[in-house]
Amino acid sequence: MSKKPNLLTFKKQLISLLFVLFFLIFTVFILSSGSDSINWHRFLNFLRNMKAPWFLIFAVLCIVISVFCESVGLFYVLHKLKAPTSFSSSLVYATSDIYFSAITPSSTGGQPASAYYMIKNKVTPSNATVALLLNITLYVFSLLLVGGIAFAIYPQMILSANVKVRFLFFLATVLNFLLLLACVLFMVFPGPSRVIGHGVIRLLSALHIIKDREKCASSFNTYLCEYKDAFRMIVRYPLVLLVVLLTNILQRIAICLVPFFVCLSIDGNASFTPILASQAFVSLGANSIPIPGAVGVSEYLCLSLTAPLLTSGFKKQFTLLSRLISHYFCFVLCGVYTLGYHCTHVIKNYKKKEK
Repeated sequence: MSKKPNLLTFKKQLISLLFVLFFLIFTVFILSSGSDSINWHRFLNFLRNMKAPWFLIFAVLCIVISVFCESVGLFYVLHKLKAPTSFSSSLVYATSDIYFSAITPSSTGGQPASAYYMIKNKVTPSNATVALLLNITLYVFSLLLVGGIAFAIYPQMILSANVKVRFLFFLATVLNFLLLLACVLFMVFPGPSRVIGHGVIRLLSALHIIKDREKCASSFNTYLCEYKDAFRMIVRYPLVLLVVLLTNILQRIAICLVPFFVCLSIDGNASFTPILASQAFVSLGANSIPIPGAVGVSEYLCLSLTAPLLTSGFKKQFTLLSRLISHYFCFVLCGVYTLGYHCTHVIKNYKKKEK
């Protein structure tokens, strides 16, 4: 009875990965054929004529480090919770989170996928929820922190940008700040949060936006309990907060370094802090619109903020190559590892049942 669901899950993941690979090829084709300044022949010549192509190795390495940082954070939290874990399993929690976040609107698929693998590895649902809540809360905080520092150093980079860029940046800042504020209120002040939350639910029910008011209220109460458990863990193990925050900050920096190394490979030199600052703005601004993988938004912001910092004229090629490494390579890598891990466990379970 249990073999069919496993086989079905395997097939779904394989189809999903193939879809992502197709989407990658299709996106590159559209980008390269849709512009007079980018075509396959020109892009290949551009790659062959880069001044220091070996810097691309460091760009790829930054992606590996970013995935590693998230897995370390999750491993540390689960270890402190005394949940059964290993680094290989923590790695799949991170890769599944990144992979499914990249192909679902507003990154909604990442955490459920990560929780699925945690529970499959006998991590209790409550421990899985606490680990993921801490990770997402500090992810949002690190995004705002790095973006805020970049704005403090280079405010004119945003203030002198066009209206669309400014709108996306400030919209993302407000939305992420409200999300972070909600997370903190749910953790620290569950009582007032419950009153406010139930008031909002009643209002939405009266407007006929919510159909099942009781079910929604029950789910909200469950979420508050989970946030309360996360806050208790922070109080009990304050070092956890620092470690997970640090890994999230390092993850953001590693991703921001990808365009820096791409720039070095093209021009042979690059302005370190301006490129990092511009990519901090890109990372934050890309969170403003709920599009899977922020496709289109990230490219637009990168082309508007980071590409002008190049001394050469390969701005569109730079944007395409940076995006190929920082996004498409990342989620294909994460997808392959997640699929490989899943296949290994399906085979192990099949052999156990045969015995």
